[in-house]
Amino acid sequence: MSKPKECWNEGLWELVPGQRTFPLTPPLPGNDNILPIRTEEDLKAEGVFMRNCVGAYVPLAKHGFCYIYRVIFTQRATLELVNRAYPRKLLDLTEPSKIKLPPLTNEQVARIMSWDDGIELGQLECHANQPASTVTLEAIEDWLCNELGSQV
Repeated sequence: MSKPKECWNEGLWELVPGQRTFPLTPPLPGNDNILPIRTEEDLKAEGVFMRNCVGAYVPLAKHGFCYIYRVIFTQRATLELVNRAYPRKLLDLTEPSKIKLPPLTNEQVARIMSWDDGIELGQLECHANQPASTVTLEAIEDWLCNELGSQV
């Protein structure tokens, strides 16, 4: 299992206390092992700590296109939930530091902000973008099924 030693020394609710809270509440509450990342500062810190590009997803999380969670068990990982209201294929994620959001209608914005179109599993990556184990993926899927019922 991939667990950076430092994660046991952190409170894990926040790696970096932040003031810039995302305007949306998480689409799903977390649990003891899956924690929603609630601030811009903490999302950037997650990217640094996990050695991945998730810190560049601040504009996406801020505008409701996705929501990022910190997974602390069975492996330390970063989880992305994707909002089905926004067609991900319109985003160019090849250069995360240059993510540009396309113009949206008021109706699209309302659907995105409400997460009414549903949620799907996006990325699930361990430290340095290593793949998560089957056990971790199953635990995430169980959590999603419990929270969403038949929507998944």
